[in-house]
Amino acid sequence: MRRSTIVRTAYEFFHNTVGTTVDATVANARALRRDSDSMNGIFRTVYNKLAQADGDHWRRYWERRVSQNGLDPAALEASLRRIPFAVSQVDRWELLKLHLKAHPTSRRLRFHQDVDENQPCYLRGAGSDCVRHLFGRCGVVGRIRSTLDLRFSNASGRGFEQHCLIGVEDASETAIVLRFNTTVLRVRSLCAKAAFNNQQVLVRHACFLFSSPALRGGKPTLSRAQRRQARMAPPAERPGFCLYRCDGAARGQGTRATCCGAAWGAVFFGLQSMGRENVPELEAWGFLGRDLSNNIAEYRGLLACLDHALQTGCTAICVQTDSMLIAKQVNCTWACRSDALRPLLAMAWQRISVLRSKHVQLIVEHIYRNFNKTADALANHAIDTGTSSEWNGASVSRSDGARSERRMRVGQ
Repeated sequence: MRRSTIVRTAYEFFHNTVGTTVDATVANARALRRDSDSMNGIFRTVYNKLAQADGDHWRRYWERRVSQNGLDPAALEASLRRIPFAVSQVDRWELLKLHLKAHPTSRRLRFHQDVDENQPCYLRGAGSDCVRHLFGRCGVVGRIRSTLDLRFSNASGRGFEQHCLIGVEDASETAIVLRFNTTVLRVRSLCAKAAFNNQQVLVRHACFLFSSPALRGGKPTLSRAQRRQARMAPPAERPGFCLYRCDGAARGQGTRATCCGAAWGAVFFGLQSMGRENVPELEAWGFLGRDLSNNIAEYRGLLACLDHALQTGCTAICVQTDSMLIAKQVNCTWACRSDALRPLLAMAWQRISVLRSKHVQLIVEHIYRNFNKTADALANHAIDTGTSSEWNGASVSRSDGARSERRMRVGQ
């Protein structure tokens, strides 16, 4: 397909969905914005118009499909909004497919042309293959429910509505209903492929699916913060190494606001041993001025640690930073394409070469920012005060960051 055809088709889709042309929408967006040359806001306006109109179409489609099943869309929406957040995403999606029947793709349309709409139930061979029979009158599904000893609060006489969460108020019961829905639909899919020889094997496999989220293909849904917390591991212990941690901060780049600028902070924890608690021994910070990026501040903190390491005479040094960019570039894993950072990277490599010429073992590694709060507090202190300080004893006023790091390590 030629590019002109693709563009014309996209414009026609936008016009049919939103009701106005793309040019008219762009003209209105420019009239509402002062900076008419900036396209980001205009693109955002065009996308929001399309998303809103497409969302209205989807809602009407969903309400129509739910009404065809004899259900009240408003009541069903209220039940869906009460689904606990911890319920597996797979179970949620199976319930959505139960109502929408998925998109009628060309492959499905061609397949259903040769299939009688009165297809027998795949599980029992009697009755029609529809959701009302599957969750209301199918004997095999009832046997699976009895084997699992599931007794729902309003199960009597409301099989299909029950499994559509109509009238289900309890959160724990909602999760069980969704798990049972997914189990039944997965078993039905397997039966369509003739995967079972008899009903006893089918029921036993359904019980395995119900009790194991991994077999159903799902796991409890986690928020973004919970996923990050799950993979956030504390820094590895480095016995025999002199430990440094550095951080950079930048505020209000390109503005004239107060308390803005860039700065770095660095902490020296001394010689490490197995099980030793990380207590700051020395600290330093430096204010760099305005209109500098955070990456420049991160590099300046690293250079401060390397300069101090050249004076200590340690034979093994570990520098930890919460900037993955700095750690990857220094270790030659990532390339440096920024003209502002290349001189700083060359300075870091020059100091590393001097240390290695003295047979010093050096490690530069990335850690999560939750374990680098002391250096972060120093960098923000430098921005707030606009001051710099050479290496000196750890300040009691900024020890909250160290206590936070210790709490994080204990929590892990």
